[in-house]
Amino acid sequence: MVMSAEEQQAAWCVPAEEPWFRALMKRLDDHIADSQIFVTMPASAQNHGTLASAAGRLDALITLREDLAAARAEAFEAKK
Repeated sequence: MVMSAEEQQAAWCVPAEEPWFRALMKRLDDHIADSQIFVTMPASAQNHGTLASAAGRLDALITLREDLAAARAEAFEAKK
């Protein structure tokens, strides 16, 4: 689905208290926490490629969370 810049800005300016936004961020935080636990498990380092894969997943999730926060901040700044 294609969104205009104005539609994207309006979507990112949703209040953080909105239930769907809180649910989205909670789900993302849960996946980050699960990935952090998996990366620190000794068994992860014993299987070839498992640790690297888990670390890559963790990095991608954290980067996604940071990108979402940056997009919201930019949208609110542009709204001023």
